[in-house]
Amino acid sequence: MGQPQSQINRLQFYLMTLLKKRGKPLSLRLVLIVPFVMQIFVAVGLVGYFSFRNGQQAISQLSLELQQEVNQRINQQLDTYLALPQQINQINSDAIELGLLDSSNLEANGRYFEKQVTLFQSIGYIGYILNTGEGAGAGRWLAGHDVVVNLDRAKRSQVYKTDRQTNQFQLIDTYDYDGLADDGYAETLRARRPIWTEIYFIEEVENYISVSASRPIYNAEGDAIGVISADLLLSTIDDFLSQIEISPTGRVFVMERDGLLLGSSTADRLVAVQNGEPQRVNVLFSEDPLNRAIAQHLQESFGSFTAIDRTQRMEFEFKGEPHFVQVMPWRDEFGLDWLVVTIIPEADFMGQINTNTRTTLLLCLATLAVATGIGLYTSHWITQPILKLIRASKAIAPEISISRWRQNGYENLTCLPKRLTAWQNNCRSHLLPWRRPTKH
Repeated sequence: MGQPQSQINRLQFYLMTLLKKRGKPLSLRLVLIVPFVMQIFVAVGLVGYFSFRNGQQAISQLSLELQQEVNQRINQQLDTYLALPQQINQINSDAIELGLLDSSNLEANGRYFEKQVTLFQSIGYIGYILNTGEGAGAGRWLAGHDVVVNLDRAKRSQVYKTDRQTNQFQLIDTYDYDGLADDGYAETLRARRPIWTEIYFIEEVENYISVSASRPIYNAEGDAIGVISADLLLSTIDDFLSQIEISPTGRVFVMERDGLLLGSSTADRLVAVQNGEPQRVNVLFSEDPLNRAIAQHLQESFGSFTAIDRTQRMEFEFKGEPHFVQVMPWRDEFGLDWLVVTIIPEADFMGQINTNTRTTLLLCLATLAVATGIGLYTSHWITQPILKLIRASKAIAPEISISRWRQNGYENLTCLPKRLTAWQNNCRSHLLPWRRPTKH
């Protein structure tokens, strides 16, 4: 009788202690299910949260790597594009200095330059002007014609096209022109080295906007005898940017330090009519709202575009949508100083993240449903023996009345200690007559 009595006392003590800690009775099933389900919910929720956060961090890192890759490709392409006119000038000036090209033979040199321009589709013009005012060149600058040749004499320029059958020049235009009065001529002679002159456009020719590379021409004695130049069409940069793969809706544009556009992957025009006159487009007044907003944000952040001296990265929100923006300076040894701006919307990367988030939520709900089912089954499995014990105790000690009976609740456990006590007293009263008297 000692061991059962000890177990009953321990059970009674445990139950009484448990009930004293809770003044208000709770459902036993609730106590069994809620902690289990909450643990599952918290665990799955934390997994989902950290998965989402890690996804966002991965997006930021991925966008950074993608922008760096794109900027590297653009940087290499600009190096290649902008090196071409300087290389052409180097070849032609060396040929003149070595006597391979006779600078006084304008017709022959005009034909030679025509061949070069035809060969290089990105070149808009190749030519030279001597300090005598004479010169020759060829280019795509005349509307309605592919490549034409200009021969300059006595402040007059004669424009020819080549007859493809006879290979003879046909005069198509004549106009006044003094190459020595051109700003680029004097600027190049003062620099005494290869330079870039001001970007210009020809209104009559569609998409003719170019940057001109110039360098002095020297004779065998080392005296400057003129200036040779080659123009790169900026439309080639525009075409390259429009073909580059960034992201589904990513974009990039290149601008000068004053904000004038040089190329864009979007439909931004480089020249537009403003106040009745064709003018180059400044990105601050671009027709593209996103490009315009980002340019304004850059100017506000740095004070001016000239203050951006190294690659900068930032996040910019446009119409409620986050965008990753990276601006990179691009320079060459001959004086060009441009800015390359790459823009990648966060939404381009969020598709997979949103899919993963939905999957996580569905898994969370499924896990909660399974956990709840297991909890209900477990609570039923645990409470049934207790209920049987309560019913048995009621049969043994029926004199303990229960005013309220809530199945599967702590009320069941509340009455259980009372019944166990009654059971104990009942057992004592029945066993007392059978005890043997103690011998002294």
